[in-house]
Amino acid sequence: MEDDEHEERALAIEMPATDSTMTGPSTSGEITKTAKNYYFPTFHLSLCAFLMYTSWAGLESVLITLFGAAGVCTVSFSYMAYALGSIFPAPLVVSRLGVHNSLILGVFSFAIFPLSVMEPSGALMVLCGTFAGLGSSIFFIAQPVFLTASSTPETVGTHNGIFYTFLLLTFFVGNVLSTFLLTNYSVLYLVLCLTAFAFLGTTLTLFLPTSKRKQKETTTSEDEPAHAMQTLQSVRDLVQSSVRLQLYSVPFAWQGFALAVSTTWYPTNILAPCYGVNAIGMYMSTYGIVNAMGALLSGIVMDKIGRKTTWVCGVMLTSVMAIGGCALSKNACSVVGHQLIAALLGLSDACTNVVLGSVLIVHFSETPMQLVYASGWYHLVLGVTAFLFMQVCYHFSNLFVEAVAVLGSLTVSFALFAAEKQQGRTSLP
Repeated sequence: MEDDEHEERALAIEMPATDSTMTGPSTSGEITKTAKNYYFPTFHLSLCAFLMYTSWAGLESVLITLFGAAGVCTVSFSYMAYALGSIFPAPLVVSRLGVHNSLILGVFSFAIFPLSVMEPSGALMVLCGTFAGLGSSIFFIAQPVFLTASSTPETVGTHNGIFYTFLLLTFFVGNVLSTFLLTNYSVLYLVLCLTAFAFLGTTLTLFLPTSKRKQKETTTSEDEPAHAMQTLQSVRDLVQSSVRLQLYSVPFAWQGFALAVSTTWYPTNILAPCYGVNAIGMYMSTYGIVNAMGALLSGIVMDKIGRKTTWVCGVMLTSVMAIGGCALSKNACSVVGHQLIAALLGLSDACTNVVLGSVLIVHFSETPMQLVYASGWYHLVLGVTAFLFMQVCYHFSNLFVEAVAVLGSLTVSFALFAAEKQQGRTSLP
């Protein structure tokens, strides 16, 4: 009996149901939306993401402090590879390899990154960081397609909340591990521990629920891009034809800015001069735990009160953070103030991730490849914004960054309302 139930859940990931809650083609082997709501595959994928990103989060916050310019280049190039890879080659890889194999490849790309730190070489670290960025783009393009089969429109927020709770918890676990191991042991112990996390995540990904069918599970022959240029053209056509996606590009960019502020500018420009490297771990731990718990709460609340309200609450929290942070400077450090700002940034980012992830699934999943292209545009805009800001953030004053955060959050709120007023779905041309 248990075997039958497990197989039913596995098939729900990649086999069409007769009672579909989403419109669109329902050809053999294609992932489609089902009327049933399955949590087991979502928890399984979330655990894989947790193990994978713990290995990255444990190093990201200390790379710049430990390795200087090489650390800056590694983080920056990883974000650029993630951004550009989101429109090529990630959509092409997902369409050719399928969701399951793409998720495995994405997780595996992180397994080799911690090893590059054992014998730190600038070129090797940048190369492995770039490969990890490409793998991340593949993973995040395949991930929403995987989740579409587990959730329903009424529960998509909760499913995204579960996924991002596990994902964002990596900030807390990774930074606690890095702080403890660097303080009491050495970089070698940190690298070995994080490498074990990455390879365990890769192993668990091999056992994600999959259909026994041999057809590609993400596309039909009509949807599948034949080559790289066709992929780029499809992304361009979708953006040009969808006013809703154009409006959502504003919060996509704002999320990239907020990510760079939270993980790079604030720890390096504000915390390190006040308290040193150990303060970064404490800050990122607070950020991570609030981020993770806020993701689950945001997902549940979003299913109850709607996307607009959840989103506005999140971006307004960032405004409060920015205004309150104006009183802080390198010469006026407050432990309580820094932890409060970390909590507000974490909660705001949680709302952002859950709402945007749900928006893509709800509005751009007429076909699996439409969701792939929309996700690719999302991660491209986010990643490019984060990369560009990281290159110049060290030269910005506190007041400038906080003012951009306030104005950006207000602009994002208006863009969200305008996007939600757009009626109907946008099909691929």
